[in-house]
Amino acid sequence: MTDPDPIKAASELNRGVELCVRQLPAQYQWTYKRFKKRPEGESKIY
Repeated sequence: MTDPDPIKAASELNRGVELCVRQLPAQYQWTYKRFKKRPEGESKIY
């Protein structure tokens, strides 16, 4: 991530993660529940 623009840097990071997942999808932590808390009244994602 060499770009000083945080949007571009985050996009570059996400592309890197995507490449890794595509190469070895079995190694990705698919069970990680990132969005545990939901706004009041919103249905659960998981």
